[in-house]
Amino acid sequence: MPVLDMVGKRFGMLVVISRSDNSPLGQSRWLCHCDCGGKTTTAGNNLRHRGSGSCGCLKIQAARKRLLTHGASDTREHAIWLAMINRCHLATSTGYYKYGARGITVCERWRTSFENFIADMGWRPTSAHSIDRIDNNGNYEPSNCRWATKIEQANNTRVTRRIEYQGVEMPLMDALRLAKSSIHPRTAFARIRYGWDVDLALTKPAHPRRKSTEIEERANARPRKLERSK
Repeated sequence: MPVLDMVGKRFGMLVVISRSDNSPLGQSRWLCHCDCGGKTTTAGNNLRHRGSGSCGCLKIQAARKRLLTHGASDTREHAIWLAMINRCHLATSTGYYKYGARGITVCERWRTSFENFIADMGWRPTSAHSIDRIDNNGNYEPSNCRWATKIEQANNTRVTRRIEYQGVEMPLMDALRLAKSSIHPRTAFARIRYGWDVDLALTKPAHPRRKSTEIEERANARPRKLERSK
């Protein structure tokens, strides 16, 4: 029985390049080029009737997906993902009052798939990074989330005090670092509220508190009033 010429025909991701040696059982085999760039040799019967659609790359991708789904449950990223969903959608979660109760939600794409979450966010750059919402009143979604360090997150909280320094709006802590100031943040912020120039508020040394011994010495040095004679 003549062998059907299959050169140039496409089967899924495979395009037949040329005839290859028969299998040990006498089956005709064909060398194929895969859309992924790989090559494979397979029997003509597999191509025609069993739906051989790739060089094996599809199976590898499926295996990687299964590994991501079932093999990442002990990673820190998976724990972050679960905690994010719980505090937004589980009323018994300890953090629910700060998130779900305020109307903050996790987008459906992330809520239903850890794989989608990783596809959008990627793995954490370092162990010091955790998930942070750019707009603290916004939801957990690709356009509003990033991996950030504790310092970056602290500068992005709802209670962060922001000021204008050197023509740029920034967190007060950043301004103090930029000014190389040793002034306590509460002192600097109070000064600005009372109308101080920002540069002075950040840099003018605070008056040191008088030590109790110094106060006692001054009190003892004052002349005492003579007691009235009876």
